[in-house]
Amino acid sequence: MTVHLIYVSGDPVDSTMAIVHEIVPRLREDHDVVLHHPTDPVTIKPKHGDILIGHPNRYGDCAFRRSFAQPGWERKIVFAPFSYGMLADAAQIDDLVMEADLYLAIAGETWWQGLGESATSHWQYKMLPFELGVNRHYYPPIRSRFNPPGQRRFLYIGSADPMKGGDYLAELADANPDLNFGWIRTGDGRHCLDHSEELATPAIRKRLFAANITCYDGVYWRRPDGLKILANHDFVISCGRSDAMPCEVLECAGWGLVPVATPQCGYPADEWMTHIPLDHPREASAILREMNHWPDEVLRAKQCAGWHLLDTRYNWDRAAEQFRQALVCPIPVKPQDRVWVDRETKNRRALRNTLRRARPKEILHNLRADLKKSVKALYVG
Repeated sequence: MTVHLIYVSGDPVDSTMAIVHEIVPRLREDHDVVLHHPTDPVTIKPKHGDILIGHPNRYGDCAFRRSFAQPGWERKIVFAPFSYGMLADAAQIDDLVMEADLYLAIAGETWWQGLGESATSHWQYKMLPFELGVNRHYYPPIRSRFNPPGQRRFLYIGSADPMKGGDYLAELADANPDLNFGWIRTGDGRHCLDHSEELATPAIRKRLFAANITCYDGVYWRRPDGLKILANHDFVISCGRSDAMPCEVLECAGWGLVPVATPQCGYPADEWMTHIPLDHPREASAILREMNHWPDEVLRAKQCAGWHLLDTRYNWDRAAEQFRQALVCPIPVKPQDRVWVDRETKNRRALRNTLRRARPKEILHNLRADLKKSVKALYVG
């Protein structure tokens, strides 16, 4: 029996790409694992007992989709971020999830809390949780002291993808000109396995550049020049609208920044995490302004709470165990009662309608992708 894992690999420090570097060696203690990249021009044909698990490209062809269509797999598992704040992404993989045996969902705790009432509740019986981890070796504390009260600094790390809520961040920054906001722009599609940043609304990107935010463009925050910028900030802020579990929050917590985020970023509010409500700028501004004047001991308590969570919860040993469960657990049986059937019908109709509204952007994305391939082929030729 072979486990065929289709997932992006790269910088082992990047917590998104570190999944391969951290999980695969642990899995190989018990399983034969073959790694494939999503863009590999392959179609895997299974042998008896083989398992397929991987990340589908939501907006086009990929190794996982081609291999998924092959008969003979012992089990087929979708392994991808999960959220339902913006349904277009969920709608793109509805058919895959329904045909899969399991959905190993990369998602923070808050996305599970409302799952039963969401338009993706018909997936619930086959879903298993997967939470990202951080290797503390790569994320040692870099904050020895905080900026003075009243001069605290908030940093956003991410793109202008609509799910990241950049428009809301810009609104908060302009509503609070006396607060200090920074933005390390990660780049178009840099960390998106399906390059969904190409679908970002240009207005969001323009809005962020025009807002009361210092933009650090072209900076890679995991390298020395980026760490110097990070070390001058106190909080990492994430204003996601439908962000499964942004890894930058965990990474910055390792470095010693204190996180503040909307609930739609997946992380629950507790000793380390402060919530701001989405699309309620007055209430959110009041929280941010209060945080700006927190005494050092409050920030240090939250900082230590974050380190404790990285050691006990958001670590790769726990993540690997969640991954193993997807490989060996019993395959769930689809409910057949009338209530469930009606719910599935209603949900899938809602997802199809969402997809129809999103289709023009998808067409534009595919045209751009085809154009890039053509230009690249001409250049290589």
